[in-house]
Formats: sequence, C-alpha cells, structure tokens
Amino acid sequence: MLMLERQKINLDGAHTNSIVFEAIDIGNKAMKNLSKNMDEEKKNEILDEYEEILAQNDEINDRMNDLAGGDLTEDEELMAELNAMMESELEQPTSMQQPTSVFNLPQVPVSQVNQIPAKPSRVSTHSSADEEALRALALDMS
Repeated sequence: MLMLERQKINLDGAHTNSIVFEAIDIGNKAMKNLSKNMDEEKKNEILDEYEEILAQNDEINDRMNDLAGGDLTEDEELMAELNAMMESELEQPTSMQQPTSVFNLPQVPVSQVNQIPAKPSRVSTHSSADEEALRALALDMS
C-alpha cells in the first residue's frame, strides 16, 4: 500500500514537472519571438534604461536610510555602549532595602495567618413548595 502511495506521489510530481517545462518552453518561445522583432540597439537601450532605474532606486534607498539614521556603524557603537552600561549595573552592589512606595499603602503582614474565615452560609431564596415543584418537574422530564 505504501509503495502505491509513493508511486502516486511520484506520478503527480512528474505531471507537475511536465506542466512547468511546457510553461518554460512557451515563455522561451515568446521571448525569442519578441527579440526577433527588436534590433540590438533597442535591446541595449532597454537594458540601459533598466540599469538607470535600478541606480535611481539604490540612490533613493541610500538617502532614506541616511534620513532614518540607519548608519550600521552607529548602531553597533550604541549596542556596545548599552552592553557596557548593563555590565556596570550588574557589577554594582545593590542595596537590600525595600524600595519606597510612591503610594501610601499599608504594610503587608509577614506573620502567617492561622485562622481562615468561615465560608458564609448560603441562604435559600426558594421556598419548600418551589423546591418540590422543581423535583416533580425533573421527575416528569426523566
């Protein structure tokens, strides 16, 4: 059974490959047909325009990067400075004092609480007649 599934997968892959090769062949024929209609000078002109557009795009990206402060050497310097500051903070002894609160809150008790308050009893809001009617209804439904 596993062998049949594997063969089916291989056949599906071969079919997909044949479709892809046909598409590539059609594309190549279309490119050849287009290039027949163009002379060498027109091809070079199109390539030059394309290279010009790419150069303009690179220039725009460089300017935007400069405006955004994207200098990588500056980023590396800042990261090194941050790491040095973090290391110096770790080396400094920290005081064991509790931080003072900005809010005027009561102190938290440090002793263990021994007594747990009793759970409040539940007061029944239903009368006994209501309860009996509910029981009878439940019996009728079952």
